[in-house]
This record gives sequence, C-alpha cells and structure tokens, in this order.
Amino acid sequence: MILNKAELLNQLPVELIGEVSNLVDNELSVQFENKKGLKSNRALKDFSRALACSLFVQKQAVRFPERVAKALKQKEDAIPWATDELLEDLTSLTSGVSDEVTVMRILRQFRNQYMLRIAWQDLAGEDVDSVLHKISALADALIQCAVAWAYSQTCDRFGVPRDEAGMEQKLIVIGMGKLGAKELNFSSDIDLIFCYPSVGETDGKRVISNEEFFTRMGRQVIKLLDKHTADGFVFRVDTRLRPFGESGALVLNNDAMELYYQSHAREWERYAMVKARLITGEKLGKAELMSMIKAFVFRRYLDYGVFDSIRVMKRQIEAQLQKKGVEHNVKLGPGGIREIEFIGQAFQLIRGGRETVLQERGILRVLDLLAEGNHIPRLAAEELSADYRYLRRLENHIQEIDDRQTHDLPEDEVNRARLVLSMDVESWGALQEKTQQVMARVHGYFESLIDFDQPDESSDNVDWLSLNEEELAHYFTLKEVMVSQETQRSILHFCQSYPVRQLQEKGQQYLVRLLPMLVEALLIRESHEKTLSLFLTMLEKICNRVVYIVLLVENTPVFNQLVRLSILSPWIVSQVTRSPILLDELIDPLSLFNVPTKEELRDDLDKALLSIPPDDTEGQMEALRIFKQVNVLRVAASDLTGVIPVMVVSDKLTDIAEVIVEKVVTLSWRSVCEQYGAPVNETIDDVRGFAVIAFGKMGGIELGFSSDLDIIFLHKDGEMDEQTTGDRSISLGEFYMRLGRKIISYMVTRTFSGLLYEMDLRLRPNGQSGLLVSSESAFEQYQQQNAWTWEHQALIRARFVAGCDRVAKRFKQIRHAVLKQSRDSHALRKEVIEMREKMRSTLLNKKPGYFDLKHGVGGIVDIEFIVQFGVLENANNHPALLVYTDNIRLLDTLNKIGFLSDSQQKGLNEAYQAYRKASHHASLAENPKMVLVEEVEHHVQLVTSVWDEMIING
Repeated sequence: MILNKAELLNQLPVELIGEVSNLVDNELSVQFENKKGLKSNRALKDFSRALACSLFVQKQAVRFPERVAKALKQKEDAIPWATDELLEDLTSLTSGVSDEVTVMRILRQFRNQYMLRIAWQDLAGEDVDSVLHKISALADALIQCAVAWAYSQTCDRFGVPRDEAGMEQKLIVIGMGKLGAKELNFSSDIDLIFCYPSVGETDGKRVISNEEFFTRMGRQVIKLLDKHTADGFVFRVDTRLRPFGESGALVLNNDAMELYYQSHAREWERYAMVKARLITGEKLGKAELMSMIKAFVFRRYLDYGVFDSIRVMKRQIEAQLQKKGVEHNVKLGPGGIREIEFIGQAFQLIRGGRETVLQERGILRVLDLLAEGNHIPRLAAEELSADYRYLRRLENHIQEIDDRQTHDLPEDEVNRARLVLSMDVESWGALQEKTQQVMARVHGYFESLIDFDQPDESSDNVDWLSLNEEELAHYFTLKEVMVSQETQRSILHFCQSYPVRQLQEKGQQYLVRLLPMLVEALLIRESHEKTLSLFLTMLEKICNRVVYIVLLVENTPVFNQLVRLSILSPWIVSQVTRSPILLDELIDPLSLFNVPTKEELRDDLDKALLSIPPDDTEGQMEALRIFKQVNVLRVAASDLTGVIPVMVVSDKLTDIAEVIVEKVVTLSWRSVCEQYGAPVNETIDDVRGFAVIAFGKMGGIELGFSSDLDIIFLHKDGEMDEQTTGDRSISLGEFYMRLGRKIISYMVTRTFSGLLYEMDLRLRPNGQSGLLVSSESAFEQYQQQNAWTWEHQALIRARFVAGCDRVAKRFKQIRHAVLKQSRDSHALRKEVIEMREKMRSTLLNKKPGYFDLKHGVGGIVDIEFIVQFGVLENANNHPALLVYTDNIRLLDTLNKIGFLSDSQQKGLNEAYQAYRKASHHASLAENPKMVLVEEVEHHVQLVTSVWDEMIING
C-alpha cells in the first residue's frame, strides 16, 4: 500500500506509537488503499504529527479520508483564507438550498474541513498569528453565510423588513471578545449581539414588526451555528453579553441599543465592548452603531473614573485565582491569557478616548502602541507579546486534541505526550517549567502595570462637605496650623457651593478624599493660602467633570505635579481652570518637560486635526486652542523648573504661534476657496499670492506667555477685479479680504476653550483706517512715502511667517529697501527720543520701590529703542543689520560693526535677558511686570548709561 507506516510512525513519542499504529493498520490502511497522496516526505511528517497530536484530526481522517488526500496534494497558497473567498465558496454550496437540515450539514462539514487543515498546519508549526487569523476569517464567513441564508428564508415568509421611510433593514451582528479582535482560538465559542437599524415592519402578505422579524431570524442563526448534529456543530453561540443579558430581548434596534448604553449599561460592559466588531449589516446602519459603541467605550478625556471598575474586575480575577486547580489553566490561571488582555484593555479604557490610536481590538497591536506611547516599558510589551503568542499556541494545541473548549493542561500521560510533541519540547517537565516561567512573568506584569490599588483613605475621618465654621476652625487647631479667616471662608464656600452640592455620590466621595490631600499639601506641610484659594476656584469650575477629581485622587504624581506648578505659577491654575483637559498633560513628566521642535509641533497639529472633518470649523478651532494650551503649558513647566533658558522659552512660544498661524492660513484658504473658488491658476491645496507678516514680539522671536500677535496681511500685485473660479465667484480683491477675515475669525473667536491669540493689525498701512489686506505695491508705497519713523522702527522686527514664498520674497526686498534709506542722525535721534517719552508718559506703571520692566527708565523698551536707532542709522552701510529681527542677535551685529562696545553689548544682552526672564515669570505668577528696584538696579544703570551715550549725547 502507498501509506508508509514506518515513515508515518518515525520519531513519534513512545506513548503515541501504539495509538497511531493501530489507526494506520485498522482504519487508514483501508481508507487510503489505492489512493494517491501521502508521498511527500514533508506532508507525511506533518500528517504523522497531526495524527499523533489530535484526536480531532484522527476522527476527520477516518471519516473523510478524501479531505486528507486533497489537503496533501493542495498547495497552501491555493487555499482561500480571506473571509470573502470563504464566503463565496459557502454561498455556492448553500445557493438554492431551502431546507435547514441540509444547510446545517453544509456549514458543519465546511467548518470541519477547514478546521482540519488549520489544526494540521498549527500542529506542524505554523505562526500562531496566522492560525488565529484563519480561524477568525472562517468564523466570519460561516456567520455571514448563516445570516444571509436565515435572512432570505425569513423574508420568504414575511417579506422584507423596512424602516418607516421604506428602506430595507439588515441584521447587524456584533462579534465580541476574541471573535471581535480576530483572535479566535480553535474550540472557542463565539459571543454575539444582534441588532438592526430602525423600527418598522415587513412588506409581505403576513406583516410582522421588524423586532419580531429579526428575533425569529436571530434564533435561526443561533440554531444554524450552535446546534449539535451528527456532523457536530459550527460554533457554540453565547448571546449573554447583549443588553440586560439573558433577561433582555435577543435583538434591539440601534436607538434602543443607544438608550441602553447611555442609561443602563455597567462599567464592565465598556470593557467587554472594547473588542466589539460589526460582522454583518449595511454600511450606514453599521456606521451609526459603531459610532455609538465607540462613544460609550471611549470617553473623550483620560478616563480615570474607570479605576474603581478596573479595581473590581482585577479583584474578581484575583479571587478566581484562589480556586483549586486554576493554576493549570492557561487562560484563567495566574499569568494566563486573560491577564495579558486585561492589561491592554485597562489602558484602552483609560486613555483610548483621548488617544484614538489605542482604539484597536488586537491585543498584540495594543501592547505595541502602549509601548510607543510610553505607557508601558518597551521590554514589557515585547515580553508580554511573546508570552501571549506562546500561551495562545499552547491553548490551541490543548483544544486541538479533541476539539473541546478547555484551557487546562492535561493530566493523562497520552495527552501530555501529544503536547510535548506539538510544542517541540523534550519532556513534560520541560513544558511545565517553560509554561510556569511564562505565566509567572505575565502575572508579575499584571500586578505591576495594573497597580490601581485604592489610596489610603484620610485618617481624619472628617465629613468635609458638612463642616461648619466652628468645626473647621477646630480641625486646624488640632492640626496646630494657623489658617486665616479668609482661607477658612474659602474652604467653607467651596464645600457649600452649588456645583459641589450637585455632585452625585461618587463625585462627592472622591472630593472628600481630595480635600484633605489639598489641605495637607498647601496648608499643613507648607503655607500657600493663596494657591489653595485658586485651587478651590479651579475645582469648583471642573468638579462637574468627576473624571478630573478622580484623576487627582487616583494619580498621586499628577496631584503632586499640579500642586508644585501651582505654587510656582497661579497662571497654570488659571489655565487648567479654563481648560481642564490640560490636566492630562501632567500625567507624563516625559511629555510635560519635553518641549517639541517646530517640525514635531507641525506633525502633532496635523495629527490633532486629522480626525476632524474638513468642514467642521468649530472642531478645528477647538483643536487649535487645545494644541496651543497644551504646548504653552509644556513651555511654562519647563521654564518654571529651569529645564530651558529664557531665550529658548521665547523661541518655543514663537514656534507654537508660527505653527498655528501656518495652519490657520491653510485652513482659511481652503475654506474661502470652497465657498468662492480659488484664484485663476491656483488650487485649493496651495496658498498662493498671500502672506502673513509678523511684527513686534512675534516678529522678533520673543513672544511671552501673555503676548498678542502683531501681524499684517499682504497680497500679490495684480488685477484685483479678476474673478475666482467657483460657482459663487468673487473678485480677487474681495477673495483676499475674506481670507484675512477668516484668519482673524479662526484666531479670535471664543470657543469652549477660549481664543487662540489676541490680534493687533494696527501696523498695517494707515493703521486702523487702512485696508485689512494690502497689496505689495501699496505696502511699499506707504513705507517709502508715508510711514512714520516709529513704523520703520517696527519694520526692523518684521518677518514673513506664513503663506506664499513669492510674496515673502517681495516683502523682504521692500523691508531691505526701506531700512537701508540714508537718514539724518540728528533728526532720527530727536524722533526716537520723542516717541520714547510719549510712550513712557502714557504707559509707565508707577509704584514706589518697584521697577516697570518694560517702560521704566533703563528698561526693555529703552534697549529696543537703542537697537532700532542703531539699525536705522547704520543699515545703509551695514546690510548685516537687515538679516535678523531679534534684539539679541541685532545687539551682537551692532557690536561687530562698532556701534556698541564689547562691554555695552554684553551689558545690554544680560539686562535684556534678565528683564525678559522676570517678565515671563511675572506673567506666570499673574503679577504686573514689575520687580523690586534693588533686584535690577545694576542693569538699569548700565542701560541708562548706554541710552545717554548713544541716544541723548550721541
């Protein structure tokens, strides 16, 4: 006979030789006689291994030997494993079949045929990822075929189900768990939820409601897949994850589903829904349902409110680990598959709403993303991924022994021998040791990465929300701490405020835990009464979002970080009060103190806007504001803690503003083009003929935390009566005017998160009475013929920041030509002095013993005017003065051309940086930009002496 028994039995473990030998002699020899097939050494070896390791393979080979013969001859790449291809084969087999028994037989035989091949390949050493994918693809195809057949049969009886508008309705099947994640194991059951888009009724002779139609159909689908027959079953079906569980309706419409998940669902159902995937249904109905599911599962902000639920689920897992024998269970035991999945899904629930990239189903991809986001160590992700693959392979091999849904390591010697062979280990002892090592490592990560133990409750046993004035005073007396009456009143006011009283029980419980933490940090360890009052104001504003109160209680590093920064800067408390989402940034110190480069800022902003529809202007505005606030907070934190010097602070603040202006110009151009069409020969994707020019602090790359943006708009010269290319065409002049207004709208419109920047456009030709957008030639003519000296001083700091490079080049030429004009030094001095005195008379902030950093004699403006005078007087002969717009490099250039001595340049440089640092910190402290005179006296004297020498007496 062709079947070579010696080769078949070669290298089998001794425990399995007798079983397989009898199988060959008594069963397969007859079945395979005169049949070709087992002639490939590799195929023979793989078949021998599969026979030895799997009773399921043995039974299938005995009952359907032709399948084995076909499989041995068939090349792997010729076998369809895509769901669509499998479904096509199934549909051809079931097409025209009208009786349920025949369809059930077809489904089961198809399932067994492909599961035989999967088991064979898996036991031969195929990659576990591929095995899980194939099982899941097969399940999808079988479910879709069963649904399609049941739908057709139910329509034949009752007509097509339609909504109230007459649109056909289809059953939507939601695959949960491993099926949803396309990680189905060999003998897994499948968790399904059934729903349909809308209420309505059928259009047949026997009219029934859509609910009854899909309930009948759902029951038939379950029967087609789940019922045991002589051919076995397709998949065991579990529908208990549906709304209200076993007591709930088998099928609900989308509106009813949404109502349930908004009003009745429990936290564990969010966990269950993380892997949910829609397997059948029409595109529109599926999209609506998936949107609702994502909104339920993934909260918009970092969801630390889920901590309690995660604690409960973790404790349930830990309780189950105490059961006898569970240590041998590769799924539920300590360090089993479930613990790896729990790690991933816990982080997804907390962070998935904010970090949409985490809204993945497959655990291996989730682990990789968690490492990329620095939420877990890279080593942890790699080891957990490897351990997951090992455990899933072991789980499959256990189940492939006899197609049984078990996760326990076998106790009998024969089945142990099967696993020793299939897992490629030397002995059962070696397999046990390897498995124990893997599960011990996984359990260690489970304990360390999911470290959400509830913080110790306050030992004070104080009902903070019910305290009266006497009780609060007594509390502080017992603590031996002096607290002002004003601060005590602030605490009582907060505890009795309407937002606090309106909190539900959970919110109040967390607030009662937070208050003693605040008192300890800001009144007992150190006295920071002003900071506490600001903190309470912030809490009153944000406590309706309980998730943020939970975040501060549950995450001690975040709480400590916020307290630390708040003590240093009331400005930070004010920012968080206005935009609580900034609390998210305090979670990761690596992110908080890592200020991005300009290119990284551009990439981050692109990603932030990626998920927002192009026509959602409000959404874009909100994303831009959050982007600014987050990145300015990073700069502030780095400044306050000395991570970056003052020069870099202004550079980074300017980078943020420039990236935002660039994006706003692009968005505005697209918006105006969509409304009115683009200028002739231009496109919607490329800003041409228009530029934004920055003056002042932005132009000088010296923005502060409270700076506004001094900008003007320029457009190219040309025929302004020319029409745009859209259906609602407008003149080119009006196009650029509308573009300028759109940019301003993006910047100054107040959304939920405030405005982007205050804008000052008064430096345009003719100031507030001038056109919003000037042509190149109009700007040039104004600067050459009509501009005041102070406007030329302003032009020194002007530079292109966004828009068309050609217009930028033209602006640069105009700027150079204007600044290079030959000037009368005496007249220039006179005008500079007069302008300086005029500004000081109206803007100087006078307070005894204090120095106005900006307008005081010897302050910032004096340094700026010295620089501007030096440039205007010398640029005609020294073009190097036209290269830079910032004062520090201009001071250096003025020194190089001999206008300033080395000591003058060094002194002005040090004074300017000291003033700017003090100015930044005054902004962060929300104080006037003033310092004690003695703190800057030596700088003031130096600047005044240079002013007198170069300007007054020059």
